[in-house]
Amino acid sequence: MGDSEAQNPPIPPISTLPPEILLDIFALCLVVGWLNIPKVNRLWRNIALECSELWSAPILTRLKWTPIFLARSKMAALVIRADVKRLGRRSLVAREGLQDVVLQNASRLGILQLRSPQDDLAEFLDDLESADAAPRLRCLEIVNTTANHVGTAGLWLPQDLFRKTETMEGSSGTRSHLRLHLEGCTFPWGSAWNSNLTHLHLEYIGLDQRPTMEQLLAVLVASPALKTLTLIHCSPNTFDGFPVALPQLAALSTIRSSYAATCAHILKFLIVPPFATTYDTVWIIHRDGFAYSLNDSARPWWFRRFKIEGRSCQPYHSLCNATLRLIDTLDVNCVTRLHLNGMQGTALIWVRLGQRLKNVRALHLHKTIPAEWLDFLLTQTMFVLGLTHWNYQAYGLYHRDEDGRPERAWVGLQHLGLHNLDLGEVSPPNLPPIPVSRSELLRALLWARRDVRRKRAFIGREWRDVFLFY
Repeated sequence: MGDSEAQNPPIPPISTLPPEILLDIFALCLVVGWLNIPKVNRLWRNIALECSELWSAPILTRLKWTPIFLARSKMAALVIRADVKRLGRRSLVAREGLQDVVLQNASRLGILQLRSPQDDLAEFLDDLESADAAPRLRCLEIVNTTANHVGTAGLWLPQDLFRKTETMEGSSGTRSHLRLHLEGCTFPWGSAWNSNLTHLHLEYIGLDQRPTMEQLLAVLVASPALKTLTLIHCSPNTFDGFPVALPQLAALSTIRSSYAATCAHILKFLIVPPFATTYDTVWIIHRDGFAYSLNDSARPWWFRRFKIEGRSCQPYHSLCNATLRLIDTLDVNCVTRLHLNGMQGTALIWVRLGQRLKNVRALHLHKTIPAEWLDFLLTQTMFVLGLTHWNYQAYGLYHRDEDGRPERAWVGLQHLGLHNLDLGEVSPPNLPPIPVSRSELLRALLWARRDVRRKRAFIGREWRDVFLFY
């Protein structure tokens, strides 16, 4: 055997893998859909026939195969995914076959995912009123494709579908946690389905169906093991509530077409665990709406622990108030990276950002005008020197350290990233042009960076890097 073969031994053929590993591989294939393997080789076929999980997702468009799947799945929890309307288009028999599978095997249901326009979905769910209990159900997803963000459509689901109350009473000693995903429909807020949840996703709930803040918080209280919460165009229609502790919450996403303050208001009542706030990066986006994302830079960019979005926000002060609510509610002492995208800074926002985000090391400005930010830093410096600025006097620039001395915002700022900046003139046409252009401000900023490298003195501030992106 050569040295290369000794260091990198050949990978054994997959046919030599232990049956236990092949069983796990086949079971995981259910996540992406059906796997056609019976004709690969005799070993695979024999192992597949013994893998009950592999046969737990019957192909509902092939009714003659359904009994075979049910028999080979033995007592494994069933996975049912169906588009009710599409099955009805194929044949009435196919739709009735889906109904029979659910009714006759309710006790074996593990995952049930249904989608359809509202009328077809309502008719199908009415036929399930007589279904037995489903104690093994761990994931329920119902999508009303008629729904939209305006909230013109909404479907009330049967309150005691699959005899949920009976199931909970029978398993009072042990809690079976559930992943609940509803779009364009919801259970009555007092239903037993709104409890013992680990993942809750509510989207496009009808205007007349949306909960009060107390009702939503009651759902959270009944789900102490909740890990993810997603509210999309279904914000509560009232503001009064009470504190709720969610010791396992790891991700929060809320999106609404308007009223940024409503989206951020729920943060006021949530008590989240320390590990859920171990983020170091904050994105604040004010472009065609609003978006706030808080995440950990060590994780992939798509991983967002907290995310709040809105399609539009008028007037602008509502957007500013929501931003202030966000940074005042969450623990942002660990934030070292701040991204501001399209944000038209106001005196109040800049002061609050400077007060709360004290440990920022890297500041990135995206698609914005840097004049307000530069004016804020200049005013801060004037304050430290004993001067004041009329534009900020009403908002209080009183940053003081432990010794009571005036302190600047972002003392530890080391990196500044400027991305796609708007350097055009913004003065109204009826007023004289702005004395100092944006390009001149940018040149002054670059000069300050060069000067600090040479003299190491810019009122105690040292910028290490300035990045420009066009």
